[in-house]
Amino acid sequence: MKKIISILILSFLFCNVYAQTKKYHTNGKLKEIGFYDEQKQKTGEWKYYWIKGGLHSIVYYKEGFKTDWKHYDNNGQLRESGKYFEGKKTGRWSYYSLEGDLSKEGNYKKGEKEGEWKDYYKERLRSLENYKNGKKTGEWKYFREGNGLLKQIEHYLEDKATGESKWFHKNGNIGYIRHYNSGKPIGTHKEYYESGKIKTITTYENGKTATINSYYKTGLLSASSIFLEDKILAQSFYEIGGKLGAIGYTQNIHGTPQIGKWKYYHQNGKLHYKGNYIEGKRTGKWKGYHNNKKRKFKGKYIDDIKVGKWKFFLENGRLDKIERWVAGKLIDSVDEK
Repeated sequence: MKKIISILILSFLFCNVYAQTKKYHTNGKLKEIGFYDEQKQKTGEWKYYWIKGGLHSIVYYKEGFKTDWKHYDNNGQLRESGKYFEGKKTGRWSYYSLEGDLSKEGNYKKGEKEGEWKDYYKERLRSLENYKNGKKTGEWKYFREGNGLLKQIEHYLEDKATGESKWFHKNGNIGYIRHYNSGKPIGTHKEYYESGKIKTITTYENGKTATINSYYKTGLLSASSIFLEDKILAQSFYEIGGKLGAIGYTQNIHGTPQIGKWKYYHQNGKLHYKGNYIEGKRTGKWKGYHNNKKRKFKGKYIDDIKVGKWKFFLENGRLDKIERWVAGKLIDSVDEK
């Protein structure tokens, strides 16, 4: 009789302490189901469901803390799984794509990413990452999605780019080599054409651009720029044959829009014409010269439009003709020969 009473008492306590709890969405569908312990803390396995039905997640608890976690999308596909310790992610975690393929995996320590992490795309390795206390550290590698070949190598220290960084073309040739210190560019950076020939050489001082030299695919210099505090001081542009084509100022490294004084040159290196720009538009007096240094023309622009009297000269220096312009329209032309 005493044995039967003891069993009844234990059964009563168990049913009360570990009573199953169910909650429902406003549409009447099951929202969650699980158990509470004697401290009214979640314990054991809990299941959660989407409002339209279907499993959302399976979570295990101990003393109210999550210990294991699995999350599913509304199509029933597992999206992530891992463990918790005292409410923080710990150990190995895995993440999955909509198609069910492994997309990312790595370790957590006290809720922060730690050590090597792998990122996948359609079951192919896309990147190898390294973390320390949740921050990027060490070597990072990126791979091309199509063929898996190495695409890029970077180095980090506490989330900041440090050391050498490389990027590769699809054919495997080096695309660029850059250098960083605590996230700031330093030293000489080189960019290459797919053929392997140099494309640009950029130098940095105190984390700011100092010079940029650009090259044609033939290897000849195409442009040279000098900077001060990241602002362009002067630029030179060269013809495909390597001859100096122009010297002037621009608001960006691509040569546009032109600003300030510009000079253009003949193939023999002699001055061809010169004048000023405002926001890429010719303005003020412009003068041109034949390749024997004799005057070729002179006139005036306003907002890139010819205005007033324009004079044109022959190679021997004699006046050839005079044109009169109003708002960009030629009014008359007088031959002076």
